[in-house]
Amino acid sequence: MKVSVVIPTYNRAHIIDEALQSVFAQAFSDFEVVVVDDGSIDNTAAVIERIRDKRLRYIRQQPNAGHAVACNTGIHAAQGEYLSILDSDDLWKPEKMEAEVRFLDIHPEVEAVFTDLEKLDSGRFYPSFMRDSPNFSRFLKDIGPEKERVFTQRECYLCLLEEVFIKPTAVTFRREALLRTPLFAVGWPSGDDWKLLLDFSRSFRYGYIDRPLAVLRVQSDSIHWLAFERDKALITQMLLDEIKAVSRDKEAVKAARWGISNLAKQLGWYYLGHGQRLAAAKAFFAGYRNSRDLGLLIRGAAALLPKSLRSGAKRILGRRNEVFLPGSNAQKE
Repeated sequence: MKVSVVIPTYNRAHIIDEALQSVFAQAFSDFEVVVVDDGSIDNTAAVIERIRDKRLRYIRQQPNAGHAVACNTGIHAAQGEYLSILDSDDLWKPEKMEAEVRFLDIHPEVEAVFTDLEKLDSGRFYPSFMRDSPNFSRFLKDIGPEKERVFTQRECYLCLLEEVFIKPTAVTFRREALLRTPLFAVGWPSGDDWKLLLDFSRSFRYGYIDRPLAVLRVQSDSIHWLAFERDKALITQMLLDEIKAVSRDKEAVKAARWGISNLAKQLGWYYLGHGQRLAAAKAFFAGYRNSRDLGLLIRGAAALLPKSLRSGAKRILGRRNEVFLPGSNAQKE
């Protein structure tokens, strides 16, 4: 088959059928679906068994080993020339696979292609994830009427040091290229997708289709929420390691420091949203040490002020005008 679709899942019996039906409704039909059940204790197996389609394969692993292991299991089991990953919470538009296959077929110099996507999070709807990505959005002014673009290897590498603007639900890889990377980082509860995308960008090029062909649906029990602090710590360390590895590349170091600063802000705002002022201050101060962003020092000091004084500090800092990346799950106070 042309495309393998890997769907990692854990306790999503109530919603996985919607994800699967969005795949089987694709205009392009030459694909297989590999569902990797990561030790679910609900009736996920029964839901899968009701689907009668020879393109569907079901792999059940025990015990629960985490998202990265489930994804890697599916990738190694896949047989298609191209490989897509669909989280069991999410959906595809009917034309997604067809558009990505066509793009990769006509652009042999590109090893992966991603699209824009819509996002649903806590009752809020974001029509364009890419236009809410502070750094990637600058590339959109150069998108022509064909709504497509091929990036240089370095363009996406630098931008992925700043933010994770690509989501696995909205990207398709050449499988052989993906297998030449470390794949998903086992042991990471969350954030492993950012690491994989950055690893891929060091050697390969991405293409982009400027159409929202997927729907990202953030659930209240998403592991990203449950492991929010751990997620930010792991990604921050990833960027610090990158700074050490490319210390003579001033442009890359600057991009990584921006990413670290942004992560520190997200973590600080998260703590403030939960009334943890001391933890917020520590997050801002640690961010300053790692990124050299002086603004984080001011935020750290402001976090320790009484709420009445913090409101004035926010106005001075322009806090209300800062951009919130929908994929970051950062919270406003």
